Amino acid sequence: MADTKKEQPIYDEKVNYILTALKNGKSREEIADDLNYSSYKSMDMYIRRKNFLWDADRGTYVPKVDDPGFENKKLTGISSKADLIISLFADEGSDPKSVAKKVGFNDHKDLADFMKQQNYIWSIDERNYIHQSEMEDDEEEKKKAAPETNGKELATEIRKQVERQVNVAERLAKFTPVMEFLEENMDSLRELLAATEDGEESDGEIPHFAVPGTTKTKSVYMADRLAELVTEFSKVRNVSQRDIFEAAVIEYLRKYGYKDAVNSLLK
Repeated sequence: MADTKKEQPIYDEKVNYILTALKNGKSREEIADDLNYSSYKSMDMYIRRKNFLWDADRGTYVPKVDDPGFENKKLTGISSKADLIISLFADEGSDPKSVAKKVGFNDHKDLADFMKQQNYIWSIDERNYIHQSEMEDDEEEKKKAAPETNGKELATEIRKQVERQVNVAERLAKFTPVMEFLEENMDSLRELLAATEDGEESDGEIPHFAVPGTTKTKSVYMADRLAELVTEFSKVRNVSQRDIFEAAVIEYLRKYGYKDAVNSLLK
């Protein structure tokens, strides 16, 4: 016997949006495009995991288990993609990256671009998007509600503003040495960032340098286990040991004070 409890429909924000949009006459293809799905079939897989099935006769998704009150089910009223995004941000603990992923954007920047196109602006106070017209109305209300101040009150307010700015300047001054250090070592930081990706050393293409001059034999001694690693690397990566040592020496000299001399040699 099937566990009907597990098969109960789950009415999350995205499901509500899909059902509302279908009720408002949108096609599955249009809704899938709204949610950045590659096709309606991908959206179909999502809503099936929420225990819904497609009913061609009614032109909508219906619960897997019998739900007599489904037709009169009161949804959240989400009628647009912007409304869906706003409802997701209203959940406690939500963040831009997770919301962007739920709605189908590649990242939070794409989500912000979309909301900007819809004339929505991020409100720091609300921790959510509000329509530009609402923000303008709020500003007008604040201007109307602001009481007239006399000269003494205005002077007090100005003094408070100055004190706040001084406090901010003093706090920022503590970071001056850090900013100076970053500026002085900008080139080294760029090289470090270019050489790493996601905190790990890059495993990219092995560098090959066209070093001018005649070939000269130079014997070096090293630990046998290190020599074995060089031999193994040479075979696995299909690169000669000469290229390995030349590249290693060039990178070493560049890193420890001979960058200009090496660059001049390789020109």
